Amino acid sequence: MNIIPGNAVFAIDVRAQSNSVLKALRERIDTGIQTIADLHNVKIEVNWSDYTPAAEVSEEASALARDGILEAVGEEGYAPAIITSGSDDFHFYTIHRPEIKAAMIGVGADLGPGLHHPNMTFNHDALDVGARVLATTLAKASCLD
Repeated sequence: MNIIPGNAVFAIDVRAQSNSVLKALRERIDTGIQTIADLHNVKIEVNWSDYTPAAEVSEEASALARDGILEAVGEEGYAPAIITSGSDDFHFYTIHRPEIKAAMIGVGADLGPGLHHPNMTFNHDALDVGARVLATTLAKASCLD
């Protein structure tokens, strides 16, 4: 606690609601780190080793998912969309294939104490709900052409 280290390593998990905001955040972080390096006359090496794109949710896909939820579990199983950083690897699909439309679907699994926590638990009944919602939504999507 009471020392000045000769070197250090740290990581930041940067996420945002849109890829344009994520890009701006990364640029501001780079600028901030360089400002600190210049201020203290030290070299700080930055390595962006991971990039998790934002969920660029399509209105069309969102409406389709809403219809799938309503058909699969009814009005009592539907809740309005929430604001989330929602970053995940599968969002590379919409970056590399912009014609693909994406939406986020949550099934209310009473997850706790937090996503990716080593002691994470959830209501396993939600697996059935999620499977029914996904199957219904995919069936609806297959009828669009």
